[in-house]
Amino acid sequence: MISHHLTLEHIAQELNSWLCGATLVRAWSQQKCVATLVFVGESQEIPVVIDVSAHDASITTRENVHRALRNSIDVFPELIGQTVGAVVKLQHDRVISFIFEHNVLHVELFSGGRGNIVQCRESKIIDALRARTERIGTEFSTLSRTAPEPLEQRDKSLVQDLSTCVLRLGRPYAEEVCLRAGVDPTLLVRDVSPAQRASIINHLDAFLLECRDHPQFLLLSQGEQMLMSLVPLHGWEVAERFDSVINAVRTTSFRRRADRSLREERQRRLRSIDAQLNKLSRTLLAVLADEAATGRAGKYRSWADTLMAQSDVYRSGLEYLDLINVVTGELETIPLRNESTILENATALYAKARDAEQAAKRREQRIPELRNRIDELSETRHRIEAATTLADLPQQHTPMENQQQTKAPMFREFRLDDAHTLYVGRNAANNDELTMRFARQQDWWMHVRGASGSHAVLRGVSGPKIPKQILEAAAAITAYYSQARNASYVPVVYTQRKYVRKPKGANVGAVTLEREQTVMVRPGIPEGTISEE
Repeated sequence: MISHHLTLEHIAQELNSWLCGATLVRAWSQQKCVATLVFVGESQEIPVVIDVSAHDASITTRENVHRALRNSIDVFPELIGQTVGAVVKLQHDRVISFIFEHNVLHVELFSGGRGNIVQCRESKIIDALRARTERIGTEFSTLSRTAPEPLEQRDKSLVQDLSTCVLRLGRPYAEEVCLRAGVDPTLLVRDVSPAQRASIINHLDAFLLECRDHPQFLLLSQGEQMLMSLVPLHGWEVAERFDSVINAVRTTSFRRRADRSLREERQRRLRSIDAQLNKLSRTLLAVLADEAATGRAGKYRSWADTLMAQSDVYRSGLEYLDLINVVTGELETIPLRNESTILENATALYAKARDAEQAAKRREQRIPELRNRIDELSETRHRIEAATTLADLPQQHTPMENQQQTKAPMFREFRLDDAHTLYVGRNAANNDELTMRFARQQDWWMHVRGASGSHAVLRGVSGPKIPKQILEAAAAITAYYSQARNASYVPVVYTQRKYVRKPKGANVGAVTLEREQTVMVRPGIPEGTISEE
C-alpha cells in the first residue's frame, strides 16, 4: 500500500517519537507476511503490526492486539529485551529500520511480493520473517534496488518516469506534479522542452517540500479507489483527515481490504447470478419457442376420433390411411404403426393428445414462474451492483437451505398444493436414492402395481391418512411415470416409507412392502399441478 518514500519518512519520524527508548517484550507472527512487535515505553504497551504482503504493505499500531492460541510462532527471539535507539528510513529505498542495542531490524516494504523483515548484525542477516533459508547468512544491501534520477528515462512518459525514479512518487503524485507544471503526463521524457523541464523540476521541489511539511494526512477517494495522501490531489475528494500518519495508514489499509473483499464477493455473486440468468433465459426461450405443441393435442385427438369412426378398427398392417377428418372435414393422411391395429393406433393417439395437453398446461404454468425468477435474479443483481459495503449485499441462503434446495432436483418434483410435494424417481438407481436415502420415515411411498415404473415419495402429509384429492393426484402422476401410462385405469400401491424394505442382494430399484394399500387412478398430470422439472 505504501508506494513512495515521502509517506515512509513521516512513518519513521512518528515511530521514532513513540518507540525511542522503548523495549521489545513480545514478537510473533500468525500470518505469512505479518509480524506483531509489542514494545513497552514509559509503562505503556505499544503494539506495532508490520505487513509486508504485496497488496497491503504497511506499518501501523493497534491499541489492542491478541495473540492466537494456535497457529502463531515466536519471531526474532534475540531482540526480546533490547531497547530501541532510533527508527529511521533508509535513504533511496523503501526500508524502515529499527535500531536496537546490538541488532538492526530492517522492514523491506517492496512491491511484487518481495517484502520482508530481516534482522541484521553488522550488515549480515541473521534472521528473517520470510525466505529464511535464502536470506540468513547473506549481506543486507539495497544497492540492487537503486533507481535513476527524475527525468533521466528518455523512452518513458513523464508519469512513468516520475513514478519509478529514485523518488518513487507513484502514479497519483507523478500526475499531480505534471498537472501543477502544466505539462501533459503522457509526454515522453525525450520530448520535454527545456522550459517544461525547468517547470517540472521547480514544481517537483515545491511538491516534495509541501509533502514533508503538510500538517495533516488525508484519505482520498476517487470512485471506488482509496488513497492515503500527504496533500490534496486534483480529481480526488478528501474523505477523511488525520493528525497521525500511522492512523491514516491503518484506516486506509482497513478500507482497502474491505473494498477488495467487497469487489471479490460482488464478482463471485455476479458470476453465479449471470450463470443462473443465462440458464433461465435459455429455458424460457425454449419454452416460448415450443408453440407448435399447442396445436398437437387437437390434431392427435381429431386423428384418433377419425380412426375410431372406421368400421374395421381391428385391421392392422397399414402404414397410413387417407381419410376425411371427422372434426375438420378435410382429407388427411394419418400415419399408422403397421404392427398395431387401427384401434391401438387410435389409443396411442389419444395418449399423445393427452400428453400434449398436459405439456401445454405445464408450459403455461412454467412461463410466468420462469419470468418471475428472472425478475427476482435481475433485482438481486442490481442490489449487488449497488452495494457499497459487504453488509449491503443481499442475504444468501444458508448451507442447509442450499443443501435442501439442491437435493430435490435430482428427482422430478411436483407441488400438489402449498403443503404437499411429490418426488418421482427418474430411473432404477434414482429410485433407490429417492426411496432409501432421500425419503423420510413418515413420508408416503407409491408405485404402480404389476408394471415397471418410477418410485414416488409424497411429503407434507400431516395426519394418519393422505387427503383423498392429494392421494389421487399423487397416484395419477406415479402411474403416468410407469409403463402403464397409456392404460385407462391403473392400480397404485402406497404405504409409509418406514414399511418399505430393500432385501439384501436385491436388484437396483427392487423393494418389498408392508401394510400397503391400493388406489385406482387414471394416469396423468392433474391440472394445476406445478412441476419443478
